[in-house]
Amino acid sequence: MKKTFTLIALIALCFSNLHAEREAWQKRIYLKAGVNFANMVHKNSTALETDARAGYNLTLGHQKQVGKLGGYWGQELSLGTRGWQRSAGSWELKAIAHNIQLSPITFGWRVQLLDILEVDPHAGVYASLDYATKATIEENGTETGNYKWRKSDVKSQFGADKFRPFDLGMNLGIGVWIDEWLNVDFMYQRGFVTAFKVKGDSDNRHLASNFMIRLGIAL
Repeated sequence: MKKTFTLIALIALCFSNLHAEREAWQKRIYLKAGVNFANMVHKNSTALETDARAGYNLTLGHQKQVGKLGGYWGQELSLGTRGWQRSAGSWELKAIAHNIQLSPITFGWRVQLLDILEVDPHAGVYASLDYATKATIEENGTETGNYKWRKSDVKSQFGADKFRPFDLGMNLGIGVWIDEWLNVDFMYQRGFVTAFKVKGDSDNRHLASNFMIRLGIAL
């Protein structure tokens, strides 16, 4: 009889652990931090070509399971950067904007490959707003100009107009979860809002793009 009760207790403990793990996955909160490489996509424009600029991203998010097959929806709130740089001989322009970003809805699927390994493809939308901007001009390694990346300076110093400090766009990414708590995530962002236009190039569209590499932990 004692052995029977012991066996029942062990079985109950196993089911309790499985239930705890399932409950933990039903809703998960996480932090992610990493580097991003921001640039502009120049649609229908030959007036401006730019290079990517490195920045940062810090994200707080959550996922909630949908069904029992690994599907989920989630939301994220982030602090990060967008921008670009451009070089011509000894002249170089570097522009960066710090922003706050909300991803109100993300859909994904966590596919288990091994006992401790899951792959996580996901897609969603975002909205961002710049709160601090900076653009610098250097010649021969010496700074010759320092401006705020705002409409008046962009128009007078860089030959552009109609700068917009907000953006709406999409997220496409894939991540890897290790042992359900450690995450490595790769994500691409593409903005839909024209960030700025260049004088004399009326049909152009300059759209923000961003590639992120982030390391995360489940809380």
